[in-house]
Amino acid sequence: MKYLITLIFFTVIFASCGSGDNTEAESQVSEELIEETKTLESENEALDETVQNIKTSTEELDKMLEEL
Repeated sequence: MKYLITLIFFTVIFASCGSGDNTEAESQVSEELIEETKTLESENEALDETVQNIKTSTEELDKMLEEL
């Protein structure tokens, strides 16, 4: 996920280095990419939280199994 965010970031940079004729179109694309990046970062944080919850649940289940 972090690699995808990095790729989008570099795409925005390279898109902004193009010709000045399409500045408005590039600006719009850049804004869309920034919004997409923010969305991906939020999803990444949610996935990280889910992974942590799974790890915690697994540890709790392991303890319960040991008690049995």
